[in-house]
Amino acid sequence: MSLKRQFIKSVLANYIGYIANILISFVATPIIVNSLGKAQYGLWSLVMSLTGYYGLLNLGMRSSLTKYLAEYNTKNDDDEFNKLFNSSFIFFISLSIITLLITYFLKNNFTSFFKVKNINIQIVYLVVLIVGINISLSFLSKPFESVLVSLNRFDIRNAIGILFSLIKYTGLILILKSGFGIVYMAIIVLIVDACSYLVNAIVALKIKDNLILTKSYISLSSLKKLFNFGVFNFMRQLSKIVLNRTDTIIIGIFLGLSYVAIYSIAESLIRYAQLIIRGISRVTLPISSSISAKGDFKTLAKFMLIIPKYIAPIGIFIFIEFFFYGYKFIQLWIGDSFHQSYVIFCILMSVRVIIMTNNSLIQTLVGAGFNKFFGLLSIIEAISNIVLSVILLQYYGLIGVALGTVIPLSITRGIIVPFYSLKIVKVKFSKYINYSILPALVASIPCIIVSWILNKYNQPSNYFEIFINVSIAFVVMTATFFPFIDNEVKEPLKPIIKRLIFINK
Repeated sequence: MSLKRQFIKSVLANYIGYIANILISFVATPIIVNSLGKAQYGLWSLVMSLTGYYGLLNLGMRSSLTKYLAEYNTKNDDDEFNKLFNSSFIFFISLSIITLLITYFLKNNFTSFFKVKNINIQIVYLVVLIVGINISLSFLSKPFESVLVSLNRFDIRNAIGILFSLIKYTGLILILKSGFGIVYMAIIVLIVDACSYLVNAIVALKIKDNLILTKSYISLSSLKKLFNFGVFNFMRQLSKIVLNRTDTIIIGIFLGLSYVAIYSIAESLIRYAQLIIRGISRVTLPISSSISAKGDFKTLAKFMLIIPKYIAPIGIFIFIEFFFYGYKFIQLWIGDSFHQSYVIFCILMSVRVIIMTNNSLIQTLVGAGFNKFFGLLSIIEAISNIVLSVILLQYYGLIGVALGTVIPLSITRGIIVPFYSLKIVKVKFSKYINYSILPALVASIPCIIVSWILNKYNQPSNYFEIFINVSIAFVVMTATFFPFIDNEVKEPLKPIIKRLIFINK
């Protein structure tokens, strides 16, 4: 399969998976929030944030494994492929055991760290324990997931994800509607997720014909290779987890669970936006690993310019539309008591647009082996985020926590990352701005004007009216951006557009 075709297929598969998950979560979230209440939903969000830190235990092994598996698959080196897989599997088994020990400690000390009110302590202990067991089992699935990603089988991976998401959220809704609480909710998530882990493993073994699970392939040199590359991936993973999880932990320590719930709704919307962008950006690491394995750095530089060009308009469009309609959307979706989530979202999303656009630069270079700089930069981001969030919380509350995240990222991801990345592949910064960023900015101007006019003279009062206004703005931005689309991307679209015009006539 050609690189272009492989990329498009993987992106489309990701989009189908992400959109399906967004729709499922969109329907389920207000039911979960209103069934649990602010305190219990805050507890759930806080436990998710805490257990998210378990991901640091892999020391960057997962992304390192994906990179090398993609390389050796390109080289048809099944022997080395199996050594990496089996060696990493032993490592993840040990992490699974360590996770259970940490969970036991966290369960017994949870109320010593966080302000827990109006919730039975035994319920808190059970939720922490069940979620911890789930994370422990998930580590056993990581090598198999890396196999699917390294082979660019995002279609299969997303199909599995959609199926089990439907089962999971259907079960959660039925349980909560029947009057059962957060403990039963955690049990349902554990059972369904465990089944998905098993299916991932079975499919990976079937897809990769020569994949063999045996102790004879365990190799210390393979583990060392993964660790040497993974240490800087670990630093990036640390930053990612801090950026995505620490804010709610800080709020849980200083403000309480109800405030965690308000902040978590804004973060949920951010995750939905990121999922849309990840449909493109997540494909970059395994493909750039394959490109670098062939030594084709000219294609790598071109690849680095193309991806941000199509990510930027999506991120900007999401921010524009939520700025105009986000307050009403949250009111309809969750309720009036979560209006502060709108302000938090706007603050966080202002810099997430930059992060989502420039993250593809990082993924491309990491896939090609340039990960040391980004690892060190990530540590600076993480420390700055924690310090600033704690300081600004004292003065501005929830908004201060959001600002503590936005300020350092504006500098690192907005300035340092693009300058460094472009220097590596010897591309001028002006070319990056003109080719990758400027088209999105130009297209956003008429989109902003149209959105402002629609919001002023046709203020929506329900989901359908919001959808109509957003759709009009989307058509305007797409039409403005269309002339900037590369011919190799535009050509396959022309027959579809002609067919639509013919149908409308």
